[in-house]
Amino acid sequence: MNRKERLKIFNSPERNRNSKNIYQKFPDVSENSTINNDIDDDYNAECVDDSLFTPPDNLLRKIFDNTKRIFSYLKYVIPYGIVFYFTLYYFIFDKRSTNLDTELSDLAKEVDSLKKKNSEMTISAVETPFNLCRIEHCTTLQVNKDDLYKYGFIGFRKSIDPYIIFGENAAPGDCTAFLPKKITFTVKFSKNVKLNNFHIFHPETENKQSAIKDFLLSGFYNEEEFEIGGFTYDINKNNYQSFLFPEIITDRLKITVLNNNGCKKYTTVYKIYAFGVFN
Repeated sequence: MNRKERLKIFNSPERNRNSKNIYQKFPDVSENSTINNDIDDDYNAECVDDSLFTPPDNLLRKIFDNTKRIFSYLKYVIPYGIVFYFTLYYFIFDKRSTNLDTELSDLAKEVDSLKKKNSEMTISAVETPFNLCRIEHCTTLQVNKDDLYKYGFIGFRKSIDPYIIFGENAAPGDCTAFLPKKITFTVKFSKNVKLNNFHIFHPETENKQSAIKDFLLSGFYNEEEFEIGGFTYDINKNNYQSFLFPEIITDRLKITVLNNNGCKKYTTVYKIYAFGVFN
């Protein structure tokens, strides 16, 4: 096929009729939109029923009737409810009151029991004598430091704390040593006490002659001194010796050591005791 024949076929009317014209004019969108809107308005006007938005004539009447019926029920329910509430409250409150009375009664009995026990303990504590020569009872010791015997070399000599005679350890060496002369020391109690005894303990030592021998006891009442009596510690008897006298009331005991059993270097006091009660 030559070139002329090909051009003839390409430009034929049938070919042009079947091909699409890309430059053809599209319809006006705005005009179509206006038409569609008119159609929608007509449709809505035909479909919407205004009677749906209008309340029925008897709606208020129905509301009124229902409200009246509810109030007619309430006039019976409320009184019975009040009666039921107070009846239930009465039984619950009465039960709680009964339980509370029982608990108060038990508590009162327990308090009375504790008071009785406390009273018995107080009476027992008052009537049972105890060792008054103890630091925990606020008992103090008054000693003239010049009467204490000092150990050690010259320039390094010192004395043992005199409160050691209130301690529990009674091993040899745990004592207060005084110069071998007439010396005095005082046991001062925290308040007035009642007692009728005094005790001395001296353990077995190599130098038992340093133990107290003759001594005097004095008491004080209202700051006035009175003599209790003179006593002797015998090293040939028990290490623990008791000295009894009529019951006295005093706030201190004054011990005056007159001599020892023959030691010329010092006089030793290991342990002293005085059993009594606070007045």
